[in-house]
Parts: sequence; structure tokens; C-alpha cells
Amino acid sequence: MDKSKTIEVITQVLQGLQSTSGRGGQQISQETCPIGDLDQFDSLNGVEATVELSDQIGFDLPDVNIFVNEDGTKARTVAEIADCICKIAASKESK
Repeated sequence: MDKSKTIEVITQVLQGLQSTSGRGGQQISQETCPIGDLDQFDSLNGVEATVELSDQIGFDLPDVNIFVNEDGTKARTVAEIADCICKIAASKESK
């Protein structure tokens, strides 16, 4: 899975969720940390976005909320989220 394409998908999912929640219009880049940088985007939105991302990329993500690190102590940037998804995709392809 290509990182730039993954970033595009993440950005589209985030823009869609923000828009349907009436919070659209914010710029999203690979440095954006959705939890903290996007208006009213919290961990619950992260779970919702993780489910939507799974649908868009075509496989289940093992994390309940890919928008935070494994122990839930640090929010991830869009680039970090893309790295995680690409790593998961690579492990699935190698099986």
C-alpha cells in the first residue's frame, strides 16, 4: 500500500466525518494530529474514523482507534497513521 495514497484516504475520511458533523473546512495535512488539531475531533471520532478507514482500504485494522498509539497515551499525526496502515498492509501481503 502506497503511503501517499493512504494519506489521501485518511484525509478524505477525516474531511467527510468533519463535514457531516458540521465542522468541515479545516486544512488537513500529513502533519495534522486529528485528535487535538481538528475542531471537536476526539477519541470517539477516532474510533468512528478507524471503522470508516477499514471500509475504505478494504481490510480490518487491528486497532480500535488507530488515531492514538498502542497504549492510548499519544495522538498520532496523519503521517503516523498512514505509516501504521502501510505496515499492517505489508504484513497482510506477506502472508
